[in-house]
Amino acid sequence: LIVTNIFNPILAAGGTTSYEGVVNLYNLIPLPLVSSPNGNGTKQGDSYGGGYEGMVWRILRQFSHESVGAPFSTSITSRICYGGLTTCRQALINAFETAFNQLTAINKTSNIASWAADTQSAALNQTLPNFDAISYISIGIAVAPNMVWQNRPTFQQVATFKTESIGLTSQGLKRGFKPLILVIVITLIVSALLSVIYYLLITRL
Repeated sequence: LIVTNIFNPILAAGGTTSYEGVVNLYNLIPLPLVSSPNGNGTKQGDSYGGGYEGMVWRILRQFSHESVGAPFSTSITSRICYGGLTTCRQALINAFETAFNQLTAINKTSNIASWAADTQSAALNQTLPNFDAISYISIGIAVAPNMVWQNRPTFQQVATFKTESIGLTSQGLKRGFKPLILVIVITLIVSALLSVIYYLLITRL
Protein backbone atom coordinates (compact mmCIF):
# COMPACT_ATOMS: atom_id res chain seq x y z
CA LEU A 1 0.00 0.00 0.00
CA ILE A 2 2.81 2.42 0.82
CA VAL A 3 4.46 1.63 -2.52
CA THR A 4 1.34 2.33 -4.59
CA ASN A 5 0.50 5.41 -2.54
CA ILE A 6 3.95 6.86 -3.29
CA PHE A 7 4.57 5.71 -6.87
CA ASN A 8 1.10 5.70 -8.43
CA PRO A 9 1.41 9.37 -9.50
CA ILE A 10 4.32 8.54 -11.79
CA LEU A 11 3.89 4.87 -12.76
CA ALA A 12 0.19 3.96 -12.64
CA ALA A 13 -0.62 5.76 -15.88
CA GLY A 14 1.52 3.24 -17.77
CA GLY A 15 -0.80 0.42 -16.73
CA THR A 16 -0.77 -2.04 -13.87
CA THR A 17 -1.12 -5.78 -13.35
CA SER A 18 -3.17 -7.11 -10.46
CA TYR A 19 -3.53 -10.31 -8.48
CA GLU A 20 -6.91 -10.86 -6.82
CA GLY A 21 -7.82 -7.27 -7.60
CA VAL A 22 -4.74 -5.79 -5.93
CA VAL A 23 -2.01 -4.05 -7.95
CA ASN A 24 1.25 -6.00 -7.79
CA LEU A 25 3.14 -4.74 -10.86
CA TYR A 26 3.63 -1.52 -12.79
CA ASN A 27 3.73 -2.45 -16.47
CA LEU A 28 6.40 0.16 -17.22
CA ILE A 29 8.86 -1.64 -14.92
CA PRO A 30 8.90 -5.48 -14.86
CA LEU A 31 9.49 -5.61 -11.12
CA PRO A 32 6.88 -6.91 -8.64
CA LEU A 33 5.95 -4.39 -5.98
CA VAL A 34 6.91 -7.02 -3.42
CA SER A 35 8.34 -10.54 -3.69
CA SER A 36 5.95 -12.12 -1.20
CA PRO A 37 5.83 -15.73 0.02
CA ASN A 38 2.47 -16.20 -1.72
CA GLY A 39 3.99 -15.47 -5.15
CA ASN A 40 0.63 -14.69 -6.79
CA GLY A 41 -0.77 -18.03 -5.71
CA THR A 42 2.31 -20.18 -6.30
CA LYS A 43 2.99 -20.22 -2.52
CA GLN A 44 6.66 -20.99 -3.13
CA GLY A 45 7.80 -19.16 -0.02
CA ASP A 46 9.85 -16.18 -1.20
CA SER A 47 11.32 -14.04 1.54
CA TYR A 48 10.50 -10.51 0.41
CA GLY A 49 13.85 -10.50 -1.36
CA GLY A 50 12.85 -8.07 -4.11
CA GLY A 51 10.45 -5.28 -4.87
CA TYR A 52 10.04 -1.57 -4.28
CA GLU A 53 11.12 -1.50 -0.64
CA GLY A 54 14.50 -0.11 -1.66
CA MET A 55 12.86 2.66 -3.67
CA VAL A 56 10.71 3.66 -0.71
CA TRP A 57 13.82 3.69 1.45
CA ARG A 58 15.62 5.77 -1.17
CA ILE A 59 12.99 8.51 -1.33
CA LEU A 60 12.86 8.64 2.47
CA ARG A 61 16.63 9.03 2.69
CA GLN A 62 16.69 11.54 -0.14
CA PHE A 63 13.99 13.61 1.56
CA SER A 64 16.02 13.46 4.81
CA HIS A 65 19.05 14.82 2.88
CA GLU A 66 21.06 11.67 3.52
CA SER A 67 23.64 10.38 1.05
CA VAL A 68 21.99 8.37 -1.74
CA GLY A 69 24.05 6.54 -4.36
CA ALA A 70 21.51 6.95 -7.16
CA PRO A 71 19.05 9.66 -6.12
CA PHE A 72 15.77 10.20 -7.92
CA SER A 73 15.87 13.00 -10.47
CA THR A 74 13.90 16.19 -9.92
CA SER A 75 11.45 15.12 -12.65
CA ILE A 76 10.61 12.03 -10.58
CA THR A 77 10.47 13.73 -7.19
CA SER A 78 8.25 16.45 -8.62
CA ARG A 79 5.66 13.77 -9.45
CA ILE A 80 6.10 11.67 -6.32
CA CYS A 81 6.10 14.65 -4.00
CA TYR A 82 3.62 16.77 -5.97
CA GLY A 83 6.15 19.53 -6.47
CA GLY A 84 9.60 18.47 -5.27
CA LEU A 85 11.56 17.64 -2.13
CA THR A 86 10.24 20.78 -0.41
CA THR A 87 6.69 19.38 -0.56
CA CYS A 88 7.74 15.77 0.00
CA ARG A 89 7.15 15.68 3.74
CA GLN A 90 3.38 16.01 3.45
CA ALA A 91 3.21 13.71 0.43
CA LEU A 92 5.03 10.94 2.31
CA ILE A 93 2.95 11.48 5.45
CA ASN A 94 -0.19 11.17 3.35
CA ALA A 95 1.12 7.94 1.76
CA PHE A 96 1.78 6.33 5.14
CA GLU A 97 -1.43 7.60 6.72
CA THR A 98 -3.49 6.30 3.79
CA ALA A 99 -1.86 2.87 4.09
CA PHE A 100 -2.48 2.88 7.83
CA ASN A 101 -6.15 3.76 7.37
CA GLN A 102 -6.59 1.09 4.69
CA LEU A 103 -5.06 -1.63 6.87
CA THR A 104 -7.04 -0.42 9.88
CA ALA A 105 -10.24 -0.85 7.87
CA ILE A 106 -9.20 -4.33 6.70
CA ASN A 107 -8.27 -5.52 10.19
CA LYS A 108 -11.05 -3.59 11.94
CA THR A 109 -8.60 -2.23 14.49
CA SER A 110 -5.94 0.47 14.67
CA ASN A 111 -3.80 -1.72 16.93
CA ILE A 112 -0.95 -2.68 14.59
CA ALA A 113 0.09 -5.58 16.83
CA SER A 114 -3.30 -7.19 16.17
CA TRP A 115 -3.21 -6.93 12.37
CA ALA A 116 -3.46 -10.32 10.67
CA ALA A 117 -4.35 -9.39 7.06
CA ASP A 118 -3.29 -7.14 4.22
CA THR A 119 -5.04 -6.18 0.99
CA GLN A 120 -4.25 -9.39 -0.89
CA SER A 121 -4.99 -11.81 1.95
CA ALA A 122 -8.22 -9.91 2.67
CA ALA A 123 -9.22 -10.23 -1.00
CA LEU A 124 -9.01 -14.02 -0.57
CA ASN A 125 -10.65 -13.88 2.86
CA GLN A 126 -7.54 -15.36 4.49
CA THR A 127 -5.35 -14.39 7.38
CA LEU A 128 -1.84 -13.35 6.44
CA PRO A 129 -0.23 -16.52 7.93
CA ASN A 130 -2.50 -18.70 5.75
CA PHE A 131 -1.90 -16.48 2.73
CA ASP A 132 1.89 -16.72 3.18
CA ALA A 133 1.99 -20.45 4.03
CA ILE A 134 4.29 -22.51 1.82
CA SER A 135 2.74 -25.41 -0.10
CA TYR A 136 4.49 -28.46 -1.52
CA ILE A 137 4.17 -30.50 -4.71
CA SER A 138 3.60 -34.20 -4.09
CA ILE A 139 5.97 -36.53 -5.95
CA GLY A 140 5.53 -39.71 -3.91
CA ILE A 141 2.92 -41.43 -1.82
CA ALA A 142 2.91 -38.87 1.00
CA VAL A 143 1.33 -35.43 0.97
CA ALA A 144 2.98 -32.71 3.03
CA PRO A 145 0.76 -30.10 4.72
CA ASN A 146 1.39 -26.41 4.22
CA MET A 147 4.24 -24.98 6.27
CA VAL A 148 3.95 -21.73 8.18
CA TRP A 149 6.16 -19.23 6.38
CA GLN A 150 7.78 -18.06 9.61
CA ASN A 151 9.28 -21.55 9.95
CA ARG A 152 11.05 -21.30 6.58
CA PRO A 153 14.81 -21.63 7.03
CA THR A 154 17.11 -19.14 5.38
CA PHE A 155 19.20 -22.00 4.01
CA GLN A 156 17.14 -25.03 3.07
CA GLN A 157 17.65 -27.99 5.37
CA VAL A 158 16.90 -31.65 4.64
CA ALA A 159 16.70 -32.85 8.22
CA THR A 160 17.26 -31.76 11.80
CA PHE A 161 18.19 -33.85 14.81
CA LYS A 162 17.10 -33.39 18.41
CA THR A 163 19.93 -33.46 20.90
CA GLU A 164 17.86 -35.36 23.46
CA SER A 165 17.16 -38.23 21.05
CA ILE A 166 20.58 -39.01 19.57
CA GLY A 167 23.01 -36.53 21.05
CA LEU A 168 25.55 -34.45 19.20
CA THR A 169 28.39 -36.95 19.52
CA SER A 170 29.87 -38.63 16.48
CA GLN A 171 28.32 -41.95 17.51
CA GLY A 172 24.97 -40.30 18.04
CA LEU A 173 25.06 -38.72 14.58
CA LYS A 174 25.95 -42.07 13.01
CA ARG A 175 22.98 -43.72 14.73
CA GLY A 176 20.75 -40.88 13.57
CA PHE A 177 21.80 -41.13 9.93
CA LYS A 178 21.05 -44.86 9.62
CA PRO A 179 17.25 -44.62 9.98
CA LEU A 180 17.23 -41.46 7.87
CA ILE A 181 19.05 -43.20 5.02
CA LEU A 182 16.70 -46.18 5.34
CA VAL A 183 13.64 -43.94 5.06
CA ILE A 184 15.08 -42.18 2.00
CA VAL A 185 15.92 -45.50 0.28
CA ILE A 186 12.45 -46.92 0.96
CA THR A 187 10.79 -43.74 -0.29
CA LEU A 188 12.83 -43.80 -3.51
CA ILE A 189 12.04 -47.48 -4.11
CA VAL A 190 8.30 -47.01 -3.55
CA SER A 191 8.24 -43.90 -5.76
CA ALA A 192 10.07 -45.78 -8.53
CA LEU A 193 7.66 -48.73 -8.32
CA LEU A 194 4.65 -46.41 -8.45
CA SER A 195 6.14 -44.65 -11.48
CA VAL A 196 6.62 -47.99 -13.28
CA ILE A 197 3.08 -49.11 -12.47
CA TYR A 198 1.70 -45.77 -13.66
CA TYR A 199 3.72 -46.02 -16.89
CA LEU A 200 2.49 -49.56 -17.58
CA LEU A 201 -1.11 -48.57 -16.97
CA ILE A 202 -0.83 -45.56 -19.28
CA THR A 203 0.83 -47.51 -22.10
CA ARG A 204 -1.88 -50.20 -21.97
CA LEU A 205 -4.78 -47.75 -22.15
